[in-house]
Amino acid sequence: MRRFLASFGVFALAFVAPAEAQAPPGRASSVEAGVYIEFGPSFLDYQNIESAERCRDLCLQDQRCRIWRYVGGKAPAEYGRARRVCVLGDRPQQSRTTPGSWVTSGQVR
Repeated sequence: MRRFLASFGVFALAFVAPAEAQAPPGRASSVEAGVYIEFGPSFLDYQNIESAERCRDLCLQDQRCRIWRYVGGKAPAEYGRARRVCVLGDRPQQSRTTPGSWVTSGQVR
């Protein structure tokens, strides 16, 4: 039984590690809760992302990414299927609004 648990523990660590990958050295991002940053066309959209922090990490891991936005699961109905979506951009900020707690944005510094 002890051997089984040890094997399971190694598997669990290997399985969890990719989701908690660290940002490359020298890259950091702001995290602005409640702020919707518009930046024009995205270069990559991720569906079913669990958190704004995970979205930020995906941006920091991609060298092209300069700006990101996460639309959470409690977005208003007019956002339709665009919920739990992480949007990555490589363009400068175009506009900024503060619609509510369902969105978080950030910029790489």
